[in-house]
Amino acid sequence: MEKIALIGSGLIGTGWGIVFSESGRHPVLFDTDRNATDKALIEIQESLNHLNDYGLIEESPEKIFSRISTSTSIEDAVDGAVHVQESIPERAELKKSLFEKLDKIVPDDVTIASSTSTIPISSFTEHLSGRARCIVLHPGTPPHLLRLVEIVPSPWTAPEVITSSKILMEECRQATSVLKKEIQGFVLNRIQYAVISEVYRLWEDDVAGIEDIEKTVREALGLRWSFMGAMETISLNAPGGVPDYNERYGNWVNEINATQQARPWKGDAIKRLDNERLKSAPVVNNSDRRNWRDKRLMALLAHKRERSKIEGD
Repeated sequence: MEKIALIGSGLIGTGWGIVFSESGRHPVLFDTDRNATDKALIEIQESLNHLNDYGLIEESPEKIFSRISTSTSIEDAVDGAVHVQESIPERAELKKSLFEKLDKIVPDDVTIASSTSTIPISSFTEHLSGRARCIVLHPGTPPHLLRLVEIVPSPWTAPEVITSSKILMEECRQATSVLKKEIQGFVLNRIQYAVISEVYRLWEDDVAGIEDIEKTVREALGLRWSFMGAMETISLNAPGGVPDYNERYGNWVNEINATQQARPWKGDAIKRLDNERLKSAPVVNNSDRRNWRDKRLMALLAHKRERSKIEGD
């Protein structure tokens, strides 16, 4: 049973624990905060039970959970691991310090991957002797439900590390998106940030209230995007596909794009936006709302899996 070292046991590390254990591997969680690993185990157990309720796992929750363990020592966590996955807070200086340590204690033939969602790995690995085995494997949040991983190499990442990372992720039932080159924010967050920036701009310019804007994403765009990409979406909106769409709407796209300049978010405006948003949202804390979100995602995944079986996708 392959051992996987998971460094950091917050939301992302916890999700990775499920992904790797579900695939038959032995993930070992390490965190400088012992309470964090204890909490992670509780959350993993609860998530596995929910996954079982929706028919999304092949083994019993107990069997999958039995493959997960924790360590109080980073050295013990990486000892014998075939892969190391970092999921600590999104701060370049923390990641640089950790990768310096990992580069010294992890064997040269073991990949060290970062779960960073925005930071190119070249910015904190250039000085490492083992920099060729470092790579970004950025999952969706949470990793065990949004089953896509962005594979982002640095200019010096070895080709075989890209290949082996892709194989590992696909063996763990993760779809993979391999970037040809580094860019801040990668693909997922650059698209997401473009959308949320426009949501903020429309609200701040008083074009519409935040709930009406959110409704537009939730009840229209989001439904289509749950089973097709942006370009396929527009291709189906014109008889001749994307070229025809461009003929019909390209000038409007360019004209509107020219008005969509990014603007800084203002602290006081963000507070007003959130207060307005909460007027139409359930009064629950974020933890409870995340549980609600995850169950909705599980129901959607179960539906998509069933439709794929029926339609032969």
